Amino acid sequence: MGEEALNGMRLYVVDRVEKGSSCRCAVLQLSCGACSGWSEAEVARCGQPFDLVRWACCLQPLRRMTPEQAMRAVQERGSGWGEPRRRLVLGALLELRERLTRPERPKERPVWTGEGRLGAAERDERAMLERAASYYEIL
Repeated sequence: MGEEALNGMRLYVVDRVEKGSSCRCAVLQLSCGACSGWSEAEVARCGQPFDLVRWACCLQPLRRMTPEQAMRAVQERGSGWGEPRRRLVLGALLELRERLTRPERPKERPVWTGEGRLGAAERDERAMLERAASYYEIL
């Protein structure tokens, strides 16, 4: 991966209804230059309280790190974040690495789908802002 630092971290919370059950999911977008990596993880059952700012606090130390540094930080400290957060950040970083090393890869083709729900149509910031129950941006 390049030496450019992360220049955007956006966390969207969306409600999902699938097969009769509903849940609240966090969708993370990590940006480095013109490339973005996306990932999704279930964070709560719908109706349960969820504090997005508190949940996102583990992302603050990643500010202005290169993707490689952020990957090392997740490997070193991620086990203390809980599995959903660790998977969410790792998934976005893995996709970002793929996009940085293979920019010719079509953007509409999903690379990382977290828990299998994040599709290409949802990789649009405007669409995510319209759907999100809440939104948090770092950087």
